[in-house]
Amino acid sequence: MRFVAALAAALALAALAGCVTFPDIVARDLRDAAEGEPAPFAARDPSASAPGLFEWKRGEIDARRLPFADGQIVVSESGGAMSLFFSLFARDYAPWVHAGIVAIEGGEPFVYEANGDFFPVPGVAPTATIRGVVRRVPASDFVRGKRIVGLLALPPGADRERFLAFAREQHRRGTPFDPYFDTDDAQALYCTELIALALAEAGAPAIEATPVRRHPSLAIAREWLGMRSGTIYLAGRLVDPGSLVGRWSADLTDAQVDAYFTAKSEIHRRFDAEARLGHVFAWSGTGMRLRPPVRQFFDAALAATADAAFDASEAVRRVQALARDRFDAALAAVATGTAALPP
Repeated sequence: MRFVAALAAALALAALAGCVTFPDIVARDLRDAAEGEPAPFAARDPSASAPGLFEWKRGEIDARRLPFADGQIVVSESGGAMSLFFSLFARDYAPWVHAGIVAIEGGEPFVYEANGDFFPVPGVAPTATIRGVVRRVPASDFVRGKRIVGLLALPPGADRERFLAFAREQHRRGTPFDPYFDTDDAQALYCTELIALALAEAGAPAIEATPVRRHPSLAIAREWLGMRSGTIYLAGRLVDPGSLVGRWSADLTDAQVDAYFTAKSEIHRRFDAEARLGHVFAWSGTGMRLRPPVRQFFDAALAATADAAFDASEAVRRVQALARDRFDAALAAVATGTAALPP
């Protein structure tokens, strides 16, 4: 969701201003692994990486080069720790964290999206102060700050005019943004919910929302954030993956895009009931960051697939091998209780 990036920046500013305070139960869950506590994402060889690739982004995506068309779905990924954080909440993994609806109006591409802005209040959960509506923004504004952007065609049989009309009507009404991702309440909409409902209005095949993950650590975060819905619409499951028109990145090769999404899926797959959010993420005055072994894994995945000649299958194979090499020994130690690895 686009608000992920805005929320990350706002949380960082709020933390520096002393506005964000975690309840004790959340703070304990976000702590580093204690001495003697198994750390499921400890790396076997944390030095074997190319530091900086995960968080470094060169330049911006040029919206003028993207083949926008009426009724497309635009999906995006900003990268960073917050993107991974929100992807862990769903039971199933799917790429992309935000989506909007493309409309060509006056000869120019615009995007209708459900999004919100964060207003920090000391001692209050950040979701409680997010405000926003379904809005219409130039496509150039939508892609600004994104690391990866994709365009998806409408599914066969969907009525493009009805699809667009639904988005325009929600914008006209000023339908509020839903920071709690409540799939059962259409009075307020989050980004992928807007598109799922627009697709239904257009006569597209029914979209099944994905169940949220039943996980003790994630339950603590969801309770604090007030996110109590049992399902969520994933951007990567709005339409068939074969509907992808193309994807673009500010700095990554096509193979690195595959590597990035595969690395996210490998963390998602390994985030079992023994893992805590604090094993993956650290909180500081500058916001949420990945723990060093996890960041180094992403760095290594991007470094190993920098060659533009690699195809998708080779990129996926390399990243999966990296994940096995770096994390499986740690997972075995957690499962058997035979070792306590450093965080």
